[in-house]
Amino acid sequence: MTLRPQAEHEVLARARAEQQTDQWKNRHQARQGIEATIAQGVKAFGLRRSRYRGTGKTHLQHPYTSRRSSMTTYVARPRLSPKGWVSMFAF
Repeated sequence: MTLRPQAEHEVLARARAEQQTDQWKNRHQARQGIEATIAQGVKAFGLRRSRYRGTGKTHLQHPYTSRRSSMTTYVARPRLSPKGWVSMFAF
């Protein structure tokens, strides 16, 4: 157990209370989506490294990486059926 100074404890308590509000959760939801997209790009598509030298070819890599990411997300997206969300592989 960690005992913090009172001022630090109060700031932490206020931040934790704010995180329980619907407004904070809605605002944070957008950030979660963006961070997940960036993480997918880094892990699956090597977004931090360029295959080429020079800005011309490197610039070509960006749209191709973006398209691959979009297609992967589209294919993996579950489909909406009358019974709810199901995987596209279930059909």
